[in-house]
Amino acid sequence: MNLPPTQLGPPDSLFADSLFVDAEARLPQLPRRQRELTQALLAEPETFAFGSVREVSDKYGVNTATVLRFARSLGFSGYQALQEAVRLAYLRYTGLQVPEVSAGEGLGALRDHHHGNIDRAYETAGDLDAVCQALLRARRVIVTGESISASLAQLFVRMLRFANLRAEFVSASGVDRTIGLSDIDSRDVVVGFGLWLQFKPTLEAMAIARRRGAVTIVISGSASSPLARHAMYVLPAPAQGQALSFSVVPNVALMELIADQLVRSRRAAGHRDDELLHDRFVEENMLAPLVEKGGSGPLSKN
Repeated sequence: MNLPPTQLGPPDSLFADSLFVDAEARLPQLPRRQRELTQALLAEPETFAFGSVREVSDKYGVNTATVLRFARSLGFSGYQALQEAVRLAYLRYTGLQVPEVSAGEGLGALRDHHHGNIDRAYETAGDLDAVCQALLRARRVIVTGESISASLAQLFVRMLRFANLRAEFVSASGVDRTIGLSDIDSRDVVVGFGLWLQFKPTLEAMAIARRRGAVTIVISGSASSPLARHAMYVLPAPAQGQALSFSVVPNVALMELIADQLVRSRRAAGHRDDELLHDRFVEENMLAPLVEKGGSGPLSKN
């Protein structure tokens, strides 16, 4: 396993972390296999941050015992301790908070955490007006994401449709992505979602959209997210949880903020989309009947 020398070294501030500085300094003294793993850590830290010991050993052609010895050679008690250190370095690099959780903090701490995250999301939404104008002008709005972010992307599509925008969800990977992005151009907007972990399929989808001239918008855990490299506009939504590693609350708050502003803009231009939708619900008999308090029958019309 020989990695090109050009992949090594500190391409950005992630590698200013002492973990990577120490690892690079140890390179000349390490046995061959451990030296190769150190090169891999410097070239592809995300593999160690998010891959199991088995995945690391399979990818780099070594046995799990070698991976464990490698972690200990860097001063860690084992692979999990190394992985945690790489993840924390990633959090610091991307501008995300390092969660501090104790088992007894409970509901009040989580509520305060949500409030703080929402406040930070609103404080950093400087591109909101430009984002809304881009969405209003778009021929098509495509929204994408992976894992939990795919669910957020689909919710955002629903919100945009309530604001009477033509929006669609496209998978961030596979054949669906190829088909969904096949004809995009500068008239279209592509929105990518990410939490504190950024998945390669979403990154690749945003890179394709940017290359083809679409307006690209990212709603992600940090303005320093890898997704931001391919974004014209970034709306940071702090996404760290507490005991649960991620939080979707700031993302949902930003989605509602965008949808609310879109509806206001359309009303200012004379559109009343909410009234039209309500009329359609009534016309198609979709609304559940109101019931009398304490009763089971519909309210009387008298």
